[in-house]
Amino acid sequence: MIPPSSVADDRSGAAFLLPDAIRRARAAAARLAFVVRLLSLAREQASFPGREPPELSEEREAVGLDDATLDDAPAEAALVEGGLKLPQAARLHRLAVEALDDLIAPLAMADAQGGPGGAAPLRDRAQALFAALPAPAGEVVASRYLVAMLDDQVTGLPSLARELGGALDSLQRTLVQQEVAGAHAYGLDEPDRALLAAFMAGLNRTAALKFDAPGLDVTATRAGEALLVKVAVVPDEPHTLELRLGPGELTLHYADPHLQRVRFLQGLLAPHAIAWGETRSREARGAEGRETCHLMSGRLAVADRAALASLLEELGAQLVFLVDWNRARKRLRSFVDGPAAVDLLRWAADAEVGHRAFLQLGAERLVYEAIESASPTPVRYGQRLDELLGREAAVDHLRSVLRATSDGLRRGRSERFIRDELRADLLGRFETLEHGVLALAGEHAVLVGGLAGAVRDAVGETPPDEALSRRAAEWEQRADDLVERVRTLARRSPRAKLYARLLGEADDVADDLEEAAFLLGLPAARAEGAPRAALRPLAALLVAGAEAWRDCLAASAGVTRGGAREDLQTFLEAVDRVVVVEHQSDEAERRVTALLLGGGVEPHQLLLFSRATEALERAADALAHGALLLRDHFLTEVMSA
Repeated sequence: MIPPSSVADDRSGAAFLLPDAIRRARAAAARLAFVVRLLSLAREQASFPGREPPELSEEREAVGLDDATLDDAPAEAALVEGGLKLPQAARLHRLAVEALDDLIAPLAMADAQGGPGGAAPLRDRAQALFAALPAPAGEVVASRYLVAMLDDQVTGLPSLARELGGALDSLQRTLVQQEVAGAHAYGLDEPDRALLAAFMAGLNRTAALKFDAPGLDVTATRAGEALLVKVAVVPDEPHTLELRLGPGELTLHYADPHLQRVRFLQGLLAPHAIAWGETRSREARGAEGRETCHLMSGRLAVADRAALASLLEELGAQLVFLVDWNRARKRLRSFVDGPAAVDLLRWAADAEVGHRAFLQLGAERLVYEAIESASPTPVRYGQRLDELLGREAAVDHLRSVLRATSDGLRRGRSERFIRDELRADLLGRFETLEHGVLALAGEHAVLVGGLAGAVRDAVGETPPDEALSRRAAEWEQRADDLVERVRTLARRSPRAKLYARLLGEADDVADDLEEAAFLLGLPAARAEGAPRAALRPLAALLVAGAEAWRDCLAASAGVTRGGAREDLQTFLEAVDRVVVVEHQSDEAERRVTALLLGGGVEPHQLLLFSRATEALERAADALAHGALLLRDHFLTEVMSA
């Protein structure tokens, strides 16, 4: 038989060993009772296979067993020659042996300390019981094994379990136990109780944030000159915090199976300048077997008793944020990267919001349902939220999720209300995203208009600006940057995809206008003459086309299925203006071409103005193409949806 192991730092002493052993024994008694009930149900089910098998999941979870396959064992039991065929028979036998180990442990400990334990005869009976029983061979349980485990006889398990329970009750009554704000205390004087009460004030302030999760059981006692406080963050798991309050010094010993959570707690306590030692690792036993546990210790000099009480209250308030921390981190990583997930948990702790309500209401399922109902485009299950909204907006929404779930459960709001609240928040964020994309498209249209105006001014009657080419190139580069920003957003919204495509067309306009500006800024184009004068109407049309394009983009924001008819009409009128400009530019381009080919134009001017005319005509065509693409999208995909 394996004695239970403690994960406390060796320097914490043995003060908690007996109270902890009694607590573990109580949990073991519950597990043993579950094993006995499961064996009894399996025997009954095999004898009367037509019965509806019982539902065991709640009973199993209540005693701290996570193995859901145990639930199906009674339904799969069958009578065989000499006994019972029972899946998980060997596992159940092992659970019973380990439970008896834990039940006897505090009695043996009391014997070793000279107290009224009486463990020896009970241990001898347990060993004799299992020595006389044939351990289950595979999935077959012998009939006499079932009799010894289930039937009430002097040498059987039920009788032994009753005697162990009675001995445990007698032992517990010998401990001088006090209750301090929910903590179990042993042998404390009034100053000790005051410090423990300060710690419990902080713990109780936030403990409700764990909702229905078990944990945060506190035990306290005095050992020599030190007050010892121990918190079982998770029951029957190697996840504990021990505080040793000696003269002028607070020492913390923390044990945790998850190293990242160790670092998280250190971060929470960073403002107190605790001197931490190295983190060590060793094997420890939990409810489901042995696992690696990480241990760290820290010290802090505290001379003032009032400051110590304040520190203890703050420390107590932080512990609830360790419960189910690793599970919450994994769930949040479904939506954002790892560092962002940890930052979210730190924010939830600082804001005293917590993460347990998020887990209790469905975690990632809760968020994905909101995304599916709020997103303007279908999303695949498992798609990260930061891919849809961007990292900053995704983190901000998840903060809203953590707060809404926590506040909602604390205020007794229905799950439907909370889900609607999250959906409304996401709807606003998707709408903000689309407005942001539209704003970038509008900014791009302003740059296109500026380039068109610069070209018009270059062929005006006043002397052209010698810095035109440089300024036009800068505007064109800014337009390229805007297109890249929209393309970055394109995967997050259907309209973003549309506007990214449209701005690709509009960026061709900017390129052509920048080329025309470059050509018209050359010395050969600056002299007043027939070619410059002929190009003025075409350049003016490009300004009108750019203005109509800007109006077209602005009007598209108001076009929705079932929206106001006036919004659609304004949009279609803007599209029509762009197309009319394109037709007029065709005629203007022909007039310039006829003049250039009519003779009397120097060869270098013929080449220069011909290329400028072609660039302006291409720009007018691209504007019309973009406007028609936008029109077709709204008429075929939005209005007819």
